[in-house]
Amino acid sequence: MTNRAVTDATATQAVLVEVSRSVETIFSYTYQDAAATERAARDLLAGAAAAEYERLFGQVTQHAPEQRLTLTTRVAAAGVTMLREDRATVLVFLDQSYTYGDGRPSRTAAAQLSVTARRDGAHWKITDIESR
Repeated sequence: MTNRAVTDATATQAVLVEVSRSVETIFSYTYQDAAATERAARDLLAGAAAAEYERLFGQVTQHAPEQRLTLTTRVAAAGVTMLREDRATVLVFLDQSYTYGDGRPSRTAAAQLSVTARRDGAHWKITDIESR
């Protein structure tokens, strides 16, 4: 199987857009409704990524209300490094803003992820997330 990330611009762009939106969704939440993010993650994640996210997000939902924390994630840049018929790898650079409702100053942080996705029908589901 050939890597179509360079040769198929339309498919590459489609993966890039869908994975970027998914990453922004699953890594953004507000303490007032963290359950909405958790529900969205069930649709956007599969496999190891879903299991790891569930474990980590459980900690978030436990502490977010007391911290009154809102996290906003924006994809600053991303690129598809591998694209096959039903698999893709996307390198994603994030800007994350943490806002606390208890008076602490907001913070901004950068992150870099390698995201693996697989085609599930007409959509791409994230199956693995590795911090870089």
